[in-house]
Amino acid sequence: VQSDDDDIKCETASLLCALSINDDNKVDIVNQTDVLLNILKLLVTNTLDGEISTGDPRILRPAIACLANLSEKQECHTILRQQQVHVTILDQFDHEDIALVREASRLISNLSTLHENQPPIVSGGGIQALLKACNRDDAIITRFGVIGLLNLSTLVDNHRELLGYQVYDVLIDIVNCSSRTWNHLDDMGNLIHEDISSKNKSTESNEEDNELSPRMKADEAFISMYGYDKESCRYALLAIGNICMSTISHQYFMTETCLAALSRCLTSLDLETRFNST
Repeated sequence: VQSDDDDIKCETASLLCALSINDDNKVDIVNQTDVLLNILKLLVTNTLDGEISTGDPRILRPAIACLANLSEKQECHTILRQQQVHVTILDQFDHEDIALVREASRLISNLSTLHENQPPIVSGGGIQALLKACNRDDAIITRFGVIGLLNLSTLVDNHRELLGYQVYDVLIDIVNCSSRTWNHLDDMGNLIHEDISSKNKSTESNEEDNELSPRMKADEAFISMYGYDKESCRYALLAIGNICMSTISHQYFMTETCLAALSRCLTSLDLETRFNST
C-alpha cells in the first residue's frame, strides 16, 4: 500500500477489497490499525499546495470499496468512527468516477445506520454529500444517497439540519419519479460507453449481467423500462415520513407538488410504494 508504484497500490487495494468481502475477515482487517490507516492514505493525495487531488480511480475504487465492505459489519463501526473514515470519504463525493462515488455513498449509507455515527457525519458535511449523491444521474448512487438520508431521518435531532439543507426538495423530486440511468460498468469499474461497437458492448454487458443478482437484474430492467428507480422512490417516501414526525417540517411538504406526488404514489402498481406513501 505504501509503494510508489501505482500498479502495486491498485493490486494491493483490490486484494484487500476482495478479502473484506468475507464477513469473517472484516473485524480482523479493521483491527489492523496500520492497514486501515494506509488504506485511508490511499484516498488522499496532497499536492505541493496541500490541496486534495482527485487521485487515481484505479486505486480509489477498491480502497473505498474495501472500507464500504468493512462498514457492512456493525462491529467495525467503532474503529471506523474513531479513525474518522467519514471525513476522508466525504471529500470523494465530487469525483466524476461513477464506481468510486457508488462505493463512497454505500459507505456513508452503511455508517449512518448507527445513531452513534450520525453526529460526526452530520457535522462533517454528510448531509451535503448525500444530497450530491441523490442528485447524480446514476441510479445506484442516488439509491445509496437516499438510504443515507433515510437513516439520518430516524434521529429527530437531525431533522432541523435536514430541513436546513432543503432535503425535502430532492426527496420530493425522487418521489416524483425523476429520471435516473442504470450505468453499466466493467469488472474494473470503468463505464461501458454507449458508442463502443455493438459486439464489444454485448460481450461486456453480458459479463456484467452474469455478476448481477436476480434482484439487481430486475432493478436494471425496471430502470431501463421506466426511467426511474423504484427503490429510491420507496426510500424517499420513508424518509419524508420520518421527517414529517417533526411538525416544523409540514410547511415544506404541504405543497401542491408534494401532495400530487404522494397522490400518484397511492395509485402506484408497486405495493410497497403505496404502503410507504400512506
